[in-house]
Amino acid sequence: MMDNSLDTAWYSIVTDTGTFGIVITAAATLFYASKNSLRGPPTLFIVKERDDETPITLTWRKAILIPMLGSSMLLLLYIFFERIQFLYLVFNAAIAGICLEMALRPAVIHFLGPCVAKSIKLPYFGVTSTTSLISMMSATLLTLMWIVTANWMLLNILGVGLCTFMIAAVRLPNIRVGLFLFSALLCYDIFWVFFSARVFSENVMVDVATKTAENPVQVVADMLSIHLDHQLPTLSIPAKIMCPSYNHPGEFSLLGLGDIVLPGILIAHNLRYDRRVEESARNVHRKYFYYSLLGYTVGLVVAIVCSQKYHAAQPALIYLIPSTFGTTVVLGWFKGDLADLYYGFSLQKVDEPENLIQHVS
Repeated sequence: MMDNSLDTAWYSIVTDTGTFGIVITAAATLFYASKNSLRGPPTLFIVKERDDETPITLTWRKAILIPMLGSSMLLLLYIFFERIQFLYLVFNAAIAGICLEMALRPAVIHFLGPCVAKSIKLPYFGVTSTTSLISMMSATLLTLMWIVTANWMLLNILGVGLCTFMIAAVRLPNIRVGLFLFSALLCYDIFWVFFSARVFSENVMVDVATKTAENPVQVVADMLSIHLDHQLPTLSIPAKIMCPSYNHPGEFSLLGLGDIVLPGILIAHNLRYDRRVEESARNVHRKYFYYSLLGYTVGLVVAIVCSQKYHAAQPALIYLIPSTFGTTVVLGWFKGDLADLYYGFSLQKVDEPENLIQHVS
């Protein structure tokens, strides 16, 4: 017979607004970003021909660089954050705003494109469009509002923009490279969450994730001796999404953007593979995208529940990698697609079905 108090504790975590908000935001971001990945890599403001755009395809060397660069950045922020916080925050806000513009543009084109689409030639920028201008002004306004208010919802919007750009711009060629990448990232996550305290006397991952920086507008105003009506709030680095908890007022559930982007690269790969199979062989349908997205959602819920239940930071990738990569492999084994997934067909253009997939069952 199960303990009712235990049931209530687990149920209260799952139904809490913090958990629900994080899961819905992450899943919706992955769905939107994966759909955007079908359009090809995003461009920066200037209109380009699609043939000029080349996605960043992960290789073995690039895959091993990701945890190495991540570790270097963690150490840099852990040791020198007080000295570099102004420049780092301004740089991150600018990058987040640019990525948000590129993430908003497909939505603007979808809803307003037929009405306002028009090419415009701007000095120093080249040729752009009215839809790009609208998305740029919207992204700029949202970024400035976040800097002034430090609102958590605006921080999430910037985070969604960053995730959408990365998932659309970076391509996984096959699950063979994916297995290598996820194995390296799993080691990275486990070390910095569980063992960094033994080396640095505190959990480096948690320390960096919860740091706040002085508001750059406030810093500039103080330097110029400009009096503001009120003190501007400190800012969290736009490297996470967060949602307030109903069960614990004043507290937030947090999820690093890496825990969205890295599984998202695999989920976007699965969507491109589904499209490739469907267009290469009639009456054959694959649902790797939906099953891996469902697996991600389940894995994220388990990760949040374990973290809050045991009151300890959890490396989310421990749960997210098996739930997404494992789902892909198991489904591929049942469908007879493991060879195709292993060697990779997803990078071939969806609109060129002349090279048929050999192993479709």
